[in-house]
Amino acid sequence: MNTDPSPQGSEPQDAALVIGMDSHGLAVARALAVMGVPVYSIERDPSLPGVASRHLRRNFPVADFTEEHLLPALREARAQLRDHAQVVLFPMNDRQVGLIARHIDELAGLYRISWAHAAADVLRLQRKDSLEQASTEAGLLYPRSRVRWPPGRRWAGGRDALSADPEAGPAAVVVQGQDRRRPGRSAPSSPPSEADVPLLCQNTSRAETRRCTMANCCWTTASACSA
Repeated sequence: MNTDPSPQGSEPQDAALVIGMDSHGLAVARALAVMGVPVYSIERDPSLPGVASRHLRRNFPVADFTEEHLLPALREARAQLRDHAQVVLFPMNDRQVGLIARHIDELAGLYRISWAHAAADVLRLQRKDSLEQASTEAGLLYPRSRVRWPPGRRWAGGRDALSADPEAGPAAVVVQGQDRRRPGRSAPSSPPSEADVPLLCQNTSRAETRRCTMANCCWTTASACSA
């Protein structure tokens, strides 16, 4: 990245665009700015302290971070930043990463995205029900997992359609087995209705990393994940 000042007639300076100016976005903006990188942001809440940060050159407002509004905002922001040779995109959460990955062909032509070549892998690894297999293939330990779909609530197109568009159906619920040596890592006391969402059951106890009785990966009042 070229962060040297750009006198008239010289090579344009590169910049960074941070999506979201919460505490994470502000930390990224500060770290980049102190290295001399011009930093811009896209944020929906103008009252956030990060939007008023001295490390930020400009904020591009957006109605919300849904695909309907964020994707056009990314196009418009790049048009406004046309004086910069390259603009590196910094998403702040998994949902934003997923949106970028689904539109990688377009956005990689507008922004510099370091993982653009691996967008398909990023989308696959965002699916919780794919991580166990991916970890096994890579020789990594990962909690045994199982997805339990509510009876009669498989969305049109199945899991692939849901993964392609996270807004198409309810998000999966992670139900973690309790590790008695780490009391804080217990499952929530009140499960949502089993008719509303698919359940992703994972046992995170170190003693059960390789072996897991799925009945122990549920809330005590639920039986949806029983083996």
